[in-house]
Amino acid sequence: MNHQDPLSKELALWRIEPPRDPAFRPAVWSRVRARGFETGLLQYIRQHVMLSACALAFSLSVGLYAGHLGASARSERDRLVLADTYLASIDSMLIVDKAN
Repeated sequence: MNHQDPLSKELALWRIEPPRDPAFRPAVWSRVRARGFETGLLQYIRQHVMLSACALAFSLSVGLYAGHLGASARSERDRLVLADTYLASIDSMLIVDKAN
């Protein structure tokens, strides 16, 4: 028993084709501006000064910490290379081997 619902047929055929309004987008933006909302990153930063300041401070802190870690690792690596080079230059066994 297959009952075809007449509402399903009507909904399947139903299409909405609203007329295009070329002034729709400019009208929306004029209403947005009339309410005092400005667009753009600088305006957002001005409206959210505390959040922007905290984000800037956090970014700087992360960058400084990452730079410190990188510099520390490089400094340690350079120190080990210098120590190995120095020890190799004063090691009498190595000096004798180079002479032969």
